[in-house]
Amino acid sequence: MLDKALLKFLGSDKKNIFFITLLQILNLLVTIVFYANVIYVIYLLVEKKFALIVYFIISILFLGILKFLIDKLIGIIQARLGLKIQLSLRKNLFYKILNTHKEIKGFNSVSLTSLQVEGVEQLNLYYTMYLPLFFYAMIAPIILFIIFSFISYQIALILLCCVPLIPISIILVSKYAKKIFNVYWDKYLSMGGKFLDKVKGIKELIINLADLKQQQAMDAEAEEFRKITMKVLIMQLYSTSIMDFVCFAASAIAMVVAVVLLQNNTIPNVYLALFLIVAAIEFFLPLRQLGSAFHISMNGLTAGKKILNIINLKEEESKNLKIEKINSIEFKNVDLGYEDILLKDLSFKLNKIGMYAIVGKSGSGKSTIIKALAKGINPINGQILVNDINLCDLEKYFYENICFVSYQSHLFNSSIRKNFLLVNKDATEDDMLRALNMVQLDDFDLDYVFLENANNLSGGQKQRFILAFYLTLNKDVYVFDEVSSNIDNDSEEIIMQIIQKIALNKLVLIVSHRLKNIIKANQILFVNEGKITFIDTHEKLLGKCSEYKKMFNLQKSLEEGIV
Repeated sequence: MLDKALLKFLGSDKKNIFFITLLQILNLLVTIVFYANVIYVIYLLVEKKFALIVYFIISILFLGILKFLIDKLIGIIQARLGLKIQLSLRKNLFYKILNTHKEIKGFNSVSLTSLQVEGVEQLNLYYTMYLPLFFYAMIAPIILFIIFSFISYQIALILLCCVPLIPISIILVSKYAKKIFNVYWDKYLSMGGKFLDKVKGIKELIINLADLKQQQAMDAEAEEFRKITMKVLIMQLYSTSIMDFVCFAASAIAMVVAVVLLQNNTIPNVYLALFLIVAAIEFFLPLRQLGSAFHISMNGLTAGKKILNIINLKEEESKNLKIEKINSIEFKNVDLGYEDILLKDLSFKLNKIGMYAIVGKSGSGKSTIIKALAKGINPINGQILVNDINLCDLEKYFYENICFVSYQSHLFNSSIRKNFLLVNKDATEDDMLRALNMVQLDDFDLDYVFLENANNLSGGQKQRFILAFYLTLNKDVYVFDEVSSNIDNDSEEIIMQIIQKIALNKLVLIVSHRLKNIIKANQILFVNEGKITFIDTHEKLLGKCSEYKKMFNLQKSLEEGIV
């Protein structure tokens, strides 16, 4: 199975595939000479010509060592080529994932990781093992046919006619196999994400008595994956059985014909007949190996197409313009689509220092607007302008001037000091201590180490640490996405006080479901039914936007304990 796109991706490394194939052909010729020497030694023993035996035994030992060295060289070239291919694939794949700045359709973080690891490994095997074997298996029978023809063209012709039965069986199996392997890889890539999702939410599942139900769901998923895996193995077993039958049947036919031709004196002597019988297996061995590697081919092809689909994703052209300072941000007739959220004709401009807030019902698309500003998704229509320059033209330099802080921001399993330096490599110890003091976490030592997922912190502490790290930066614009979500009241109050302080000198854009946190905003953008329906201050929105007033009064009554 060959794929032009996958071959093209190899570039200049195709010569290594050619070199490996040449070495395999050389190995075949050495093997044929080895068989001839062994048969000749038998002849010398029978004829009692012992004086020559030593020379041919030495020759056999030499040929054996030569075969070993050729195999070793093939292994070295395959290993080096494999390392180069894996590095190139992972580098290209990782670069594309980073530089598309958007969700890749059909993939989540876990499936992309699986593709980076197992997918690249399978494609590497396709390149280093299957491709050289494919070309070798096409050439080897022709070479053997020519050699055998000098002894007996009848046997050579019989063996050559039987050879195509193996690729025919492979082709017949491949039509069925393509469907199986596509399903297999889709299941494989999705299983990891679903399992990780359940593990992350295990506490919630136990608390809500839903763990047994989710376990049963995962069992069902695992059973489906087991069934598709068994289909793959059964398919491989069937194809191997067919190929073995062809090999042994053809060899048996060749053996019978050799005996008949020997009796008719068409083959001069028994030793030539014995050579043909012994070497006949080499006619089928390359294609037999190719058939055994068929699952490598299908795995590599399926994974390779998924990898190349990502690598070949078109990147937006960027002029890579640089701006010294962000003075304004404008959404101009922007349409956004993300999962089941669709926002239309978003138009607003932020061009003054102060706090701007985006509010609306849960699922209305507030965070989608921030995702578009952060280049996480691209507008379907319209433009996002920074200083009247299209955002896509600022791709390399935009993040030098803007800071994004989210409730999903990650704390690494490392010390507080190292987390600070990841955000700001120039942060001094005084900067770090000052930031910790501002968020009231100065009782923590800078060498304190966060556990995985910051499990040794409360939700409020985690959010305050995240904010502290970004306080060491000096940006023109600060964007906060639900940073007060699911935290205690004290932490929420500390965070909002700091945000309001930042807004005195910087342009601050905040997304919040808690309307009490944004009543001091200079302007509030109210998102409703896929549009920004109102832009105004808190007091004015209470008077002219009934939906906003309803949300605010409901939250206020709930916080005051009035139902």
